[in-house]
Amino acid sequence: MGRLKIFITGLSGLLGKALCYEGRDKFNIYGTYFKKDIRCANVSSYKVDIRDKKSLDDLILSIKPDIAIHTAAITDVDFCEQDKESAYEINVNGSRNVLDAIKKLSGKFIYISSDYVFDGNKGYYKEEDIPNPLNYYGLTKLKGEILSLEYDKSLIIRTSIYGFNPKGTKEGIEGIIKNVREGLIIQAPFDMYNSIISVNMLSKIIYRLISENVKGICHIGTKGRISRYEFMEKLFSIFDLPKRNLVPIEFKNYQIKKIARRPQDVSLNTNKLTNDFKIITTTIEDDLNALYKISSSYFAYFGGEQYVSKDLWCYKA
Repeated sequence: MGRLKIFITGLSGLLGKALCYEGRDKFNIYGTYFKKDIRCANVSSYKVDIRDKKSLDDLILSIKPDIAIHTAAITDVDFCEQDKESAYEINVNGSRNVLDAIKKLSGKFIYISSDYVFDGNKGYYKEEDIPNPLNYYGLTKLKGEILSLEYDKSLIIRTSIYGFNPKGTKEGIEGIIKNVREGLIIQAPFDMYNSIISVNMLSKIIYRLISENVKGICHIGTKGRISRYEFMEKLFSIFDLPKRNLVPIEFKNYQIKKIARRPQDVSLNTNKLTNDFKIITTTIEDDLNALYKISSSYFAYFGGEQYVSKDLWCYKA
């Protein structure tokens, strides 16, 4: 039996890149991008708008993938609140188009959802908890979940992510590191929580779940919960950033600067991963350290060079 064919929407995004990197030696990877082609080894990329049903259908039916991993979405929460039509077209109708195409092949569909489907009133959410999004972004992700659940070969992953984004239209944590080195002050709420996980660790877990043919809903994150401020503290420590550039603020002062309402505690209960699939989640410290260690090879894979030192963090295209 040959390698599985994996089709990824949003190849040039934060998670799309990590899926390419982590699956590069295991799968035949194909996928779409909207603005920027990633141009990396062992990946076949195509410029297709997921709102264009016919073009997407034609592409997927010609490739005949075994699995579609749908990562493409508008994730800017305030933009979604201001332009609900665009958010719906991409996050809901675009998801429907990907799902409809893979269903024609009886392939597996993996939908990347968000912890923002919850209202943040209790934290440590289980898969069985009732979603109640506070903003339009969360609502579009929930509608995507509802579509996905109509297909019996779907896996829905709720998560919150961070990572590097080489040559991306939006910077990943490399942008934070660079800007802090240049004097940026980061304000982070000490009472706003999630279970954030790196896109690389998430990708490894997704491929593990694929190997076990997992279906339904699965929460994926690092162990326990962490505040935005605590996460930044750990990032500053591991990447040797000046601690004077990190300032704790209250959630209410963070929220007041935003257009859309944010949930305060969307930490996820990940016991299902451990109990059902024997996947042991890592701590955020171990996750950040693992990302640090692969940084050079990661940037090199996408056509650049990167290096870290006490006085300089640099990415060259």
